[in-house]
Amino acid sequence: MPPTHPPIAVLGGGNGAHALAADAALQGYRVRMYEDPAFEEHFRPTREAGKIELIAPHRSGVASLDCATHDMAEALEGVSLINIVTPTGGHPPMFDRLVPLLKPGHKVIVWAGRFGGMRLAKRILDAGKADEGVAVAETNTLPYGTRLTGPARVTVFYPAVRFFVGTIPAAGSPALTEEIKGFCPIALPARDILSTAFRNGAIVVYPAGALLNAGRVERSGGEFFMFREGITPAVARVIRALYGELEAVGEAL
Repeated sequence: MPPTHPPIAVLGGGNGAHALAADAALQGYRVRMYEDPAFEEHFRPTREAGKIELIAPHRSGVASLDCATHDMAEALEGVSLINIVTPTGGHPPMFDRLVPLLKPGHKVIVWAGRFGGMRLAKRILDAGKADEGVAVAETNTLPYGTRLTGPARVTVFYPAVRFFVGTIPAAGSPALTEEIKGFCPIALPARDILSTAFRNGAIVVYPAGALLNAGRVERSGGEFFMFREGITPAVARVIRALYGELEAVGEAL
């Protein structure tokens, strides 16, 4: 499909970033994709091809990217909507490069935030850029469970049924959610960014799931699918109990 929407940036080069970039591009968005230079070898197939093959229940095809680069300034050229799609451990270096490049009118979404949106907002405040009109948001999850299954190829194993978007300032959530719905129609506005962060079940799902399946993970050599294999009824009961602790913290706040 030829581009019919304004350009968006996808910052990150892993499973979720590839899926989001390809999905948006197949829906007519011009996608400008950036990956940290530290992962040059990993990102090379996508950068050289300028395309991503998406295999998904809801949409499949070969998506052409507007650009795939290790230069963040290049990826942000002409963009107002910036999507950070990287594991939490990748947030600090991503924020280091992004904050100096932010301009009035930029909208930054951290997928899935795990409190990353609030950390980014604090970084913007500390940099003296809080009055420049940059909106910050985070989602409670990615729109799909996905994995890279080959060079510049990503497979979606299951789509989410909904996810929430919380913003700083909180009043901006409905408008930004409508914008995201252009390429992710299952988005819903949340009351604020804190409630979105506490909706992220991965905070308890992955630690419990990994610990209780450690033997299986080691025996498989890492070829392990958490949601296909690891969430048995017994594991699910532990996860639900842990989520009760998260709910209690939310209530206290």
